[in-house]
Amino acid sequence: MFERRSKMKIVLLLICSTYLCAQVEANDYQQYDGFVIDSVIIENKNIYDLSEDKFDNFLFKTANKLHLKTKKNIIRQELLLFSGDNFDSRLALETERNLRQNLIIYDAYLLIKKNSDNKLVIRVVTVDQWSFIGSFNFKREGNLNSFNVLVEERNFLGLNKFLSLNYFSESIEKDYINLTFLEKRLFYQPLRFLWFYSNSRTNQTNQVIVSHPYYNLLQSYSYSFNFGFSETITKQYYDSLEIAEAKINSDYFGFGFGYRFGSYDKKMKISGVYDYRNNKVIEQNVMQGFNDSIEIFQDSIIHRFGFGVSFNTYNFMKLQQVDGYGYVEDFNIGYQASLFLFRKYDSDFEQVDENEISMVAGFSGFRENNLYSLVMNNSVWLRNGKKIRNYSKVKLSWYNINLDYVTFVFRGRYDYNWSINNSDNLILSGISNLRGYPKYYKTGNKKIVLNHETRFFTGLEILSVNLGVALFTDIGNVWKCGEKVSMSDFKSNIGVGLRFYPERVSNNSVVRMDFSYSKEFDWSVSINSNHYFDAL
Repeated sequence: MFERRSKMKIVLLLICSTYLCAQVEANDYQQYDGFVIDSVIIENKNIYDLSEDKFDNFLFKTANKLHLKTKKNIIRQELLLFSGDNFDSRLALETERNLRQNLIIYDAYLLIKKNSDNKLVIRVVTVDQWSFIGSFNFKREGNLNSFNVLVEERNFLGLNKFLSLNYFSESIEKDYINLTFLEKRLFYQPLRFLWFYSNSRTNQTNQVIVSHPYYNLLQSYSYSFNFGFSETITKQYYDSLEIAEAKINSDYFGFGFGYRFGSYDKKMKISGVYDYRNNKVIEQNVMQGFNDSIEIFQDSIIHRFGFGVSFNTYNFMKLQQVDGYGYVEDFNIGYQASLFLFRKYDSDFEQVDENEISMVAGFSGFRENNLYSLVMNNSVWLRNGKKIRNYSKVKLSWYNINLDYVTFVFRGRYDYNWSINNSDNLILSGISNLRGYPKYYKTGNKKIVLNHETRFFTGLEILSVNLGVALFTDIGNVWKCGEKVSMSDFKSNIGVGLRFYPERVSNNSVVRMDFSYSKEFDWSVSINSNHYFDAL
């Protein structure tokens, strides 16, 4: 009891020790609303500004020479402001966001001046990132080691084309590779093309997706087509014990559409989807005594139709030091709500195999240096009018912003996943719940996880990589329906970690090394190339 109280005191001390904030001041573009645009000039800068003393050396000069800058015509495709138009501050801010989100750049901003005719001259400034990555990455999560060798070009010839080859070696799986090609504007048109291939033993995939996504808030419609095949191995666990495994071959295709309407910052959307999937069970093994606790798979041909409506508000904010360090992060603050209905038919469309009702409601806000969100999901599956599965999730995120050298982060999550066969669908593990615990530690139908991090920004920089430190604690538990639960059943850890932010290479990447202590597993190390959890 004394040890548990001591640990809780340390946790409370960590939580109370911090506050953060470094909000980027929004550009005041409203003063130019209504003025005629005379010209739009693109200034595509290289990665490093060699006029700064810290970049004025051989290493950064060489990097700039080797790097091919993003082409001006590629940048121009993302603009929403043109010569002869009346200036709109909303489109100016969205243009900045489009450039940051759709291109491989470190930052984008507009510089605006009036000329002698009282018209606007807009200078669109972009700062590139280093786009070629060749790396060896080591990862340790859930007390399992893995590594991968990555060769990736995210801005091929400055044309915003993505090419990737990733070789993986993992403790519990055969070595495999992932290949990806992404063209965000196929033949310079508003079409996106994606090809993905993986020879992973547990999820062999070959898939193609062609889509017309939403490129901006002025766009009313979107659509997509996809086809491919996969060979997957599905495993089921009872706590740390593997009780079933099934190998399934599938070929599939589908298409979807969306149409939205409303004001610029408030949208109602109507969506539809059709999916075809042909599943063949190649192999299925069940541990003796667990036949009534697992999902039995059978050969099937499934036609799945879906229809939904959703409502979203769009109120973007520019912040720093939330998930990143120095770069500008765009967050959408507001409401979201959706309702989707799905129906599965058999191969002859004669029988309804399954109905699904899915609902989402959420809200995010920023007030008095607090960035917060609450999202609730609920999905129900019905067969012959009888409920066969129910999944619910509630997630709360909170980032407190008060100082420019520290970020306080809290995430709370509750999951409920019930099925008619009483199978354990939720896993408490070291992968995304409790650092230092195994990949399959405990299973159940209800789960609560609380994560806290205090991220310190040291101001230290080595070869344009920013350094940080984090204090953290994770608390959680998973249990089965009908099982009694007490506070003593909750598991926890406490620890310290290092953060490396290579933001001139990738905005959304952070190399993380965490050292955690738990009563069950003593000291453990967790290494990965992203945050343990992200904002919103």
